[in-house]
Amino acid sequence: MRGRRLSSWANQERSIYLQGSAYQDEVLALVNLPLETPRSALAQYVNQAVSPLFAIFNGFELSIDVIEDLTRRLIERKL
Repeated sequence: MRGRRLSSWANQERSIYLQGSAYQDEVLALVNLPLETPRSALAQYVNQAVSPLFAIFNGFELSIDVIEDLTRRLIERKL
């Protein structure tokens, strides 16, 4: 990961303005997702999974509202 830049390639309507690049070679994120988790609650688990990854890009954070929107769009196949 070290040296790579963060960009929004899946949805060109969302721009990410970030200076700098990743400062680590790898990131580990563990998430326990109960089988009975409703679709409406998946975004919180997605957030847990991607937050450590985003953090190595100069502490970048994506708001939970954006993660909820992207997760919903992905599930609905509208991403």
